Amino acid sequence: MAALFGSSVATASEPRCFPEKFMFGSATASYQVEGAVKEGGRTSSIWDDFCREKPGMKCANVADDFYHRYKDD
Repeated sequence: MAALFGSSVATASEPRCFPEKFMFGSATASYQVEGAVKEGGRTSSIWDDFCREKPGMKCANVADDFYHRYKDD
C-alpha cells in the first residue's frame, strides 16, 4: 500500500488532526441491521417492497439479525 500512496498512508498509531469541535457521526437504518422480517409486529418497509420487486435481489430478511442478537451485542 505504501508503495502506491507514498508516505501519505497513516498507520493506526499515528495521531489524527481534527478541529477541536469536530464531531463524528454515524447512522444506519433498521432495514440494514434488524432482520426479523415477520416478527414483533414489524411491517414491510419501502426497502422490503423494493427488493422483492427486483428478481435476484437479496432482501434483508435476516440482515445482521440485531432483533435477536442485541442482548449479546
